[in-house]
Amino acid sequence: MRSPGTPSSWKERLPPYPVQPLTSLPLSHGDATNKPLLTGDKYENRKEGKLNLLLIHNVDPDDSGIYSCDTGDMQSSVNLTVTELPPCFEEELQAVEAEEGGTAFLSCELSKPGVPVQWRKGRLPLRPNRKYHIKQDNCVFQLHILELKPEDSGSYTCQAGGVETTASVAVKPPQPRQNPKTMPPTKAASPTPPPGPKKQGLIRASICGVRERPGA
Repeated sequence: MRSPGTPSSWKERLPPYPVQPLTSLPLSHGDATNKPLLTGDKYENRKEGKLNLLLIHNVDPDDSGIYSCDTGDMQSSVNLTVTELPPCFEEELQAVEAEEGGTAFLSCELSKPGVPVQWRKGRLPLRPNRKYHIKQDNCVFQLHILELKPEDSGSYTCQAGGVETTASVAVKPPQPRQNPKTMPPTKAASPTPPPGPKKQGLIRASICGVRERPGA
């Protein structure tokens, strides 16, 4: 038996006398219609010497059932049971740091869709509400934690069947906002008056007459 997603082959040894060519050998699946199986992407017919093979690609639980090979003179049947593989996490949760008052985002991815999951904080199950937003996109599951508070720090787990993944959320205090440094206002320099015409000073000259002495 092979796991889902891989080819499954069925070999049936036929009698040593000639049989119909493989291309026309009737092969059927024992469902309600019992319709013949045609070669295509799902089914592949092969012949190896006296062996006639039926390959079933990408098997899943729906392929379980009775398969028959009819040569016209003889018929052989086999029961195929496909066991479903348990889900696994292809992408696990990663540790997150976020500021108080903000939002933390946790995300993981499963190997198959349609698997119900359960989110927990520690051992406490989480349900969608104003605090927790739980989202799913095919195989991707997300948990949004809004309006973070210090008590929101801790371990968060996403569980799917028998597997789970866990990561921590750390809430940091908000960073203080730094105001830009203000420079003191600078005094505007007084405008320098344009140079005016030079003032011509008054030159006061005293002319002293020289008197001649008598008898000179």
